[in-house]
Formats: sequence, C-alpha cells, structure tokens
Amino acid sequence: MLTSRLQRGAQGALLGACLAACGVAEPDRGTLRVCLESSPRDLDPRAGSDESSRRIHALLHAGLTRPGPEGTPVPDLAAGWETVSPTRWRFHLRPGLRFADGSPLTSEDVRATLASVAAAESRSFRHADFLELTAIEVHSALDFDLVLAQPFAPLLANLTLGILPASRLDAEAAGEIGAGPYRLVARRQEQELDVEANPYFHGSPPTLRRIRLRVIPSETTRALELAKGSLDLSINDLPPDLVEQFRGDPAFQVLAARGASTSYLGLNLEDARLADPQVRRALAMAIDRPALIRHLLGGWAVPATGLLPPGHWAYAATEAPALDPDAAARLLDAAGYRSPAPGAPRFHLVYRTSTSDLANLQAQVIQEAWRRIGIETEIRASDWPTFYDDVVNGRFQVHALTWTEVVDPDLYRLRFSSRHLAPAGLNRGRYRNAHVDALLEAGVRATTQEERTRIYAEVQRLIAADVAWIPLYHRDHLAVARVRVRGITLTPTADFRALAAIDLDS
Repeated sequence: MLTSRLQRGAQGALLGACLAACGVAEPDRGTLRVCLESSPRDLDPRAGSDESSRRIHALLHAGLTRPGPEGTPVPDLAAGWETVSPTRWRFHLRPGLRFADGSPLTSEDVRATLASVAAAESRSFRHADFLELTAIEVHSALDFDLVLAQPFAPLLANLTLGILPASRLDAEAAGEIGAGPYRLVARRQEQELDVEANPYFHGSPPTLRRIRLRVIPSETTRALELAKGSLDLSINDLPPDLVEQFRGDPAFQVLAARGASTSYLGLNLEDARLADPQVRRALAMAIDRPALIRHLLGGWAVPATGLLPPGHWAYAATEAPALDPDAAARLLDAAGYRSPAPGAPRFHLVYRTSTSDLANLQAQVIQEAWRRIGIETEIRASDWPTFYDDVVNGRFQVHALTWTEVVDPDLYRLRFSSRHLAPAGLNRGRYRNAHVDALLEAGVRATTQEERTRIYAEVQRLIAADVAWIPLYHRDHLAVARVRVRGITLTPTADFRALAAIDLDS
C-alpha cells in the first residue's frame, strides 16, 4: 500500500512539473480532443455494453426516445406516441428523418432494429429489454405500433436504443451509420476515432463540428496529455487526486456534479464460499466505505446501499452492513471458516479488476480490509478487454465494476433476475431468489409510479438482506477541460451527446 501511495505521489509530482514547465501544444482549433480509457468494444448499440461504447453510441446513434433532464424519457426520433391499450403503443416518427449517410429513416428501420434485438436467437445485451415485444406493426413510413405480451412499464426508457438502417443490420460494421448528432469519419487502429457533425441530424445542429476521441489507457498519461495541450477534455477519466492538480491553474477548468453511477463489488454466488450469505455479509462488514470515499476519491462520492442513487424516484434507503471487522470475523467462525493455524488465512479469494491506478488502489484497500478478518486476497489486474471478458463470462470470484447509466429501476430485473443469468444476461453474479423474481416481473407490469416505487423498495430490501453484491459508492462526475472549451454540461449519466453543445474559443 505504501508503495502505491508513493507511486501516486510521484505521478502527482510529475504532473505538477509538467503543468509548471511543459510547453503547450498548439490546439486543433476546429476539433475537441477527448480521452477514453479504452477502445469501444462495438459501435453497434445492440452489442457494445462497455462504457466507451456507450459514450460513442450517444454521438453516433439516436433512439425513439432519450433521457430527459430528470431521467424521464422524452421524444427523440419519435415525434410522439399514445397508448392504444395497455399492450399496444402507437408511435409517430418525425418527418424527414435521415441517417448520417443521407438515406431515409422510416418505420421499417425501427421494425428491423427492434426485431433483431427481440428475436429469440438474439445475443444482444439489450435482448431482455424487449422480451415482452411480440409484434411491430408498420402502418406507414412514419407510423407503427409496438405490441406487447403484457403491460411493460420500462418500455419508453428502453427505446433509447439506437436505430440502425435495416439494410445494414447484418453488416460487419453495422454500428458505423446511425442517426445521432455525429457521424464517424475515421478510426485508427483502436487508438483514435474522429467524428464530425451529422448534416442530416434531426435536432439542433451541433455547435461543436468535430470531435477526436483518443484511447489512452493510463490515467497518468491522460493527465499529462491534458497538461501539455494534446487533450482538451476528460470526463470521469482521471482520479480525484490528479483532478486536484488542475484546480487553480488558469489554463484549466474543473467541473463537478452528482452522478447516477454505482460502483460495486460483484460476487460469484456459485463459488462454494461466496454462496454462503454469512461470508458475503462478513466481506461487506469489513469494508470502510466512508474512508474509501475520503482517501481514494477525495470525498467526491456518496456511500451506496443499492443500485439506485439517493434522489432517484424509486430509491429506498436500505441498511448496508455496518463496518464491524470483529463481528465479521465472528460470522466467518460461525460459517465454519476458522483459521487452520495462528496467523494462517481462513481461505483465499481472487479479486479481478482493471489496470486503472484508482481501481488497483481500491483493490489494495479492500485486500487489507479482508486480510484483517483472515481472508487472503489475490489481486489480478488485466487490461480492460481481458478483464471485461472475464466478468461477462463468469471467470471471477470477486470483481469491481461500475454501472454508469442507472435510469429506470428495471435495471434490477436485468441485473438480479434468475431469468437473465450471464453470459446471455447481465446477472453475472448468478443471484437467484424466487420472491425477488416475482417482484421484478410485477415491477414491469405495474401501471403507476406509486406501485412501482412500492415494489422496488421491497426488491432493494431483499437484495440488501441477501448481500447479493457489495455496493460501494455513487461517484460524482468530474471533468477537467482547457479554458478554450465552453458550454460543458454534465448530465446525471455524463452523456456524451451533451458534447454537441460545446463551443471552442478560436
């Protein structure tokens, strides 16, 4: 731990020296240069479930709806809709819609895109969002009905899925053509992507004409590139201690806002030890989350008790296991996991994470916390593609990740229902609880927000009682930008579509 702190101190000193002495690169006057931690896995909004892909999807694609200021869905490609019955919704597209290549966007493109995700053989990570969709009836180029097997409350929230040209759905690069505010113009060896304003975009024309997205895996390198002027903007891609290096420097601006993301530890409940709820509770009771937030995040977060952040309409306060290492040790004793000899560990766990500096510091803090209750933890840090592939395919005991887009509470169904086990679904911990399953199905059929609020409050209570995972914190959004960047908006989900409204000083 001391070594890591010294390394981080050296990084800060290096950055400080660069801020003080490095020459500033000449800015690309017409282009905003933004960093990404990793290359997007897939530009196709049906396939790319990682954070970098989500950011690119927001630039290249548009759905029938988009999240409004309060998270409530508002029209995007759709001009409007009405409910013909609880299981039939009629939608009307905006007239004159076109994809970024100039081809018309019609009801047939909507039908083909949604049908490809809803199909039984679909391997899209969005498949579970459209399980209740039984038919898409096209009436005209602008009008169509969505027919459901039963009432489905999160339908409008799920229709943010980007619509693709029907003629390209099976193409290798299906996701390169969308109807978002930007179009892809270059992609260089998984290192950079260039996008420019889409001349056929249906909304307000982007103020920002061109964006270059640079893939830079190292946090320190991202900070140095900002310092020397090779980057203009970082959103949530620098740890708080490096963000502080820019505060007070007249060449930079630092912005912060409450976020809707949730950082957590995922647990493989099919592991022989982690299947025991007493072991899971002991692991949670050993972690000092407020201290984690103070020392690693500089206070830029609030403790999490569940998936939904405080302030969300469906949020219910639940009791997180209180910090109590002595009680945690007694739980492990009661579960039969006593130390075989004085000083010997009770058992070993493998903690998988990315190579991010902050992720590794967090892993070391948790490793030490678990050592104190007699559990030896091996940290295995991998590059992002390898790490994410291991998580998706269940090759873990414990992993650390963040849900970055928490909008509708139906995410609990996708994350915890036994109908959606990984790798096909998002229930990667393979949690099973028949009562929770029934509540989650009731939640999508509920017709009022009051009823859904009651249902999801019980869901949150049950999942917390089972310690199905270990929520850690809801991290604030932190952006660092050069002063030439004007008009930055940090939405609750840090949506990159908001970049379209940015302007650059010449």
